[in-house]
Amino acid sequence: MEHRALLIDGDDAAHEAVEETFISHGNNCDWARSQEEARKLLAAGGHSYIVLNARIPVRSKGGRTRVQNSENLLEQMAREGRSVPVIVVVDDNAKESLPPDEYLSLGMRFRDMGVAGAGSTSACSTDTT
Repeated sequence: MEHRALLIDGDDAAHEAVEETFISHGNNCDWARSQEEARKLLAAGGHSYIVLNARIPVRSKGGRTRVQNSENLLEQMAREGRSVPVIVVVDDNAKESLPPDEYLSLGMRFRDMGVAGAGSTSACSTDTT
């Protein structure tokens, strides 16, 4: 069975690394650089799962990446009844890294929005350097 992923991440280097992994597993991948692009791709549908950076910009033409933007997107998906599995990725190398105790809080907020698996944590390194 062929799967189609939606990667929502404003980082070009992360996109390349993750897309290579998707392709190596036989999955197709759409890429949204922002909340704005993600909404358009979600409206088109057809995604088996979503990989969402916890910090995304609202628009693709730059702008501040914020956790609130990802939360707003997930809340909209819940209101619209979208039941697509979501994997939320937290970039520890981000300029505005979350304090350690915020990771658990972030997971709990996403869990309360209906994100499958949220509230639990696991570590995975995706060093692209």
